[in-house]
Amino acid sequence: MDPTPRRVTVLIMSISHVWESMEHPNPHGFQLHEIVQKCPPVTSTCAVWIFYDFSSLYQYGGRTEPQERYFREALAHMHTLYAHEAIKVHIVEELTPETWKRPGTVNAFSEKAGRVIPMPIDQLTVNMTPYLLRGWCQAERQWSSLRMSLDNCVPMPPDLFRHKMEEQGLRFTHHDDKEVVMKLQAQVFAEKVLTTRQLMAERLDADALDVLCAALPFYADLDEVVVTGNLLPLNAAVAVAKTNARSYQMESCGLGDEDVEHIAAILLRCNKVEELRLARNNIGKRGLQALGDLRKAKPNLYIDVLADEANGSET
Repeated sequence: MDPTPRRVTVLIMSISHVWESMEHPNPHGFQLHEIVQKCPPVTSTCAVWIFYDFSSLYQYGGRTEPQERYFREALAHMHTLYAHEAIKVHIVEELTPETWKRPGTVNAFSEKAGRVIPMPIDQLTVNMTPYLLRGWCQAERQWSSLRMSLDNCVPMPPDLFRHKMEEQGLRFTHHDDKEVVMKLQAQVFAEKVLTTRQLMAERLDADALDVLCAALPFYADLDEVVVTGNLLPLNAAVAVAKTNARSYQMESCGLGDEDVEHIAAILLRCNKVEELRLARNNIGKRGLQALGDLRKAKPNLYIDVLADEANGSET
């Protein structure tokens, strides 16, 4: 082995997945296969550390008192492994296909034996509830969306998350952790949105834009908002403008004169705005007039907007 010191880049991955049985999350090995397919190659200068709850935490049954304490401490901080900007989250939504399943045994905790033993797969307590109906899975999904970059997934404010959880009837593998999940989701949401300075949203569909409108008022200290490339209805454009940020990038958002008039009226009252980028929208004379009035009121405000092709002017 070469003893020469070298720098190694470490990628940390957290896996969000279902438990396909009460005793074992992945009895057929399908999830492991999916994880391996998504992992970058490990080299002499690149390592991958993976958090997978079944292998990474002391599990149900037979935990000693210290192990139970460690487990509870880990549970209280579980969100860090999904919400931290430096950690990549891989979501395994697909359940094991029937064609993948084979008879066999796995090591799992047996209530009858009181310890971990080899158990036939066909004797496990099967749980094939889809990922989207799992309480902890949806909490992990929410935590993973609490990042600077939102890619078609926007974090829900706690009241909206509770409503969705109750509406969908989300389920839990071992017992009802609903209130634990709700408390953690609210805590993590508040911590993250209050410390987020840059927010970039990409590929948001209509449902995600509705959630964005509900979430934006909670981002109390944004410096930069980038929603370029999303087709923003008026209510979403207004919600973005009300964030009281320093810089707004709303290019290629399908904005018209009415949208721009509302944006300009809101930013007129914004005390720290310095930059507004509105290129490649559908802005005509009314919109340009509103922006002209805004710049007169705020002469230090930089506005970038390409008008319609007829006049080709730029503000």
